Amino acid sequence: MLKRLRNQAGDTIVEVLVVLAVLGAALAIAFMIANHSLGTDRDSQEHSQALTLLQSQVEALRTLPLSTYTDGEYFCINLAATPPAAVPFTASPVNLNSYGTYPATCIQGFYHLAIHYIKAVSNAPDTFTLTAVWDSALGGKGQASLIYRLHS
Repeated sequence: MLKRLRNQAGDTIVEVLVVLAVLGAALAIAFMIANHSLGTDRDSQEHSQALTLLQSQVEALRTLPLSTYTDGEYFCINLAATPPAAVPFTASPVNLNSYGTYPATCIQGFYHLAIHYIKAVSNAPDTFTLTAVWDSALGGKGQASLIYRLHS
């Protein structure tokens, strides 16, 4: 009977533990790749939504007379008003990532919108820099910008 037990084919406990460790590592790597892919996809969606909001600000910007804006001013356009109206910041933001300086009408969802106007000098066009800032799904701040120039 002792001889029969020694001749049986089978895996040792060490072999089984090695296989489980390899499978565990493979599953952990697959999970990390899938998680990163989902985060990147979400970041892309956030960026796309921010650009859509900025494009709507540009469209509203085009309807308002240029005399509405002051050189160096930060503002956003209240699209809920009829007609749309520029809403100036009460204090110029030193850092657009600091949410404390945004008027309530410049916050759409979790996007904070700002437009910075630079009046034309000599042959340069009037320039509007539109910026959206938000808390990114990947951590940190997300930011998208558009530059709109008026050539006369």
